Amino acid sequence: MSLKIAEKIKRWVGRQRDKKQYAQSLGRIKLSENEGTALVSYFKDGKLDYDTYKAIQQAGNIRKIDLVSAEKKMLRQLAEFASQKMNVTSVLCHGTRNGTEQKWFKEFLPAASVLGTEISETATRFPNTIQWDFHDAKPEWQKAFDFVYSNSWDHTYDPKKLFSAWADCVSQNGFLALEHTDGHLPKKRGPLDPFGATLDGLIHFIESNTSMRKVDVLLAEDGRKNRSIIVFTSK
Repeated sequence: MSLKIAEKIKRWVGRQRDKKQYAQSLGRIKLSENEGTALVSYFKDGKLDYDTYKAIQQAGNIRKIDLVSAEKKMLRQLAEFASQKMNVTSVLCHGTRNGTEQKWFKEFLPAASVLGTEISETATRFPNTIQWDFHDAKPEWQKAFDFVYSNSWDHTYDPKKLFSAWADCVSQNGFLALEHTDGHLPKKRGPLDPFGATLDGLIHFIESNTSMRKVDVLLAEDGRKNRSIIVFTSK
């Protein structure tokens, strides 16, 4: 059996475990769709089942710990874009799994401080990474980062809470940068990745629920339209 096939089987088994764990705590998957977005609910009788959410996120992190979802060329584009607008001194990355984003941003922006968050206990294994739920923001993070980046926003159980918290961490004239791929589309939703959106749906959601507005969309250098970084700044 090839490594590629073995990895696909591993992912399939993991997704089945996620669904089983979700079903045991919350019953049948509850999916809501609205204006280019979709969300799997972690709420039961109006109350968030945080323990189940966190357990599924940690299990997913561990089985995917060696995978890198970001693309180095795209992060270089973002770093260059931001550097043209300001002297970048601080970067916050959310949901970074094995710390690759921090490593690359430090390479592209050597003078900047770069911090990553990860909900799993594995966070302590990687440099410039803290164990943290990205739905929350520390008081000292308010308006403190020149840009906030993530390709893991689809792991949120509450996108309004998430993006509002992230927007509050962006410095004056700074940026919120969200990577978007086919893997973020509404049809890809499940317990591990509860929230999904089309590119236009994500832009509409951010502009409708936060103080941010879209200023640019960075496309993959090879011309692929299914990988981009949407850049937002304060209205």
